Parts: sequence; structure tokens; C-alpha cells
Amino acid sequence: MKLRLIFFFTMIMFYGSISAQVKAISPRVAERKIKNGFTILDVRTAKEFDAGKIEYAENMDIKDSAAFMQQISTLDKNKSYLVYCRSGKRSSDAADLMQQQGFTRIYNMKGGILAWDRFLRKKKQINQGLQ
Repeated sequence: MKLRLIFFFTMIMFYGSISAQVKAISPRVAERKIKNGFTILDVRTAKEFDAGKIEYAENMDIKDSAAFMQQISTLDKNKSYLVYCRSGKRSSDAADLMQQQGFTRIYNMKGGILAWDRFLRKKKQINQGLQ
């Protein structure tokens, strides 16, 4: 009986660590997540954000770590979040910090806004070719 309890709690801990992992996704998958109503967090600077962003994204600059931590503390930890930056490094760091704070549904867009822009250009070219 004792072994069963140990096994049971070990499995719960293992499953919890798997379910809380940050998932790295492509811009194509990110587009589907956005359509499903995910909250979009742009973790670049305000200047970068003002130069171009994904529609409906909220800006939370990870370079200002105190402000970033305060901002994420106000978010619902049970919601799903798509996080991006310029190329993927800062958003990966931001997603890791969010995970440490108890967020469980975090998606980091691989390649950041640069990959997003390439994806949209390619999608536009394909759509134009079909007309």
C-alpha cells in the first residue's frame, strides 16, 4: 500500500511538471492559438512594440524586470498565453519566469516577430498565387 501511494504521488508530480512546461510553437500554430482567444504578450521594449506588433498584443517589457513581474502578477494563471519577442530569446525567458510563477498554459512563439512577419509574407504570397 505504501508503495502505491509513493507511486501515485510521484506520477502526480511528474504529470504536473510535464503539464506546466512551456511549449515552443511555430507562427502557423500561434495563428491558430490567437484565433482561439489566447492572450498575446509582447515582451519587447515599448519602442519595439510601437514599431510593429501582433494585433491585440499586450506589451510587457521583460527588460524592466520589476515592472514585468508586477504585470504578470495581475494575470489569470489559468488562462492560455502566447508570448513573443523579436527573435524568441526574451520570450523564452519570460515564459520561464511565468512558469516559475505558476502559469501552466504558456506558448512561446519560436523566432518571434521576425518569424511571424516571414510567415505572414509567405501566407500572402500563397494566397495571391491561388487567385
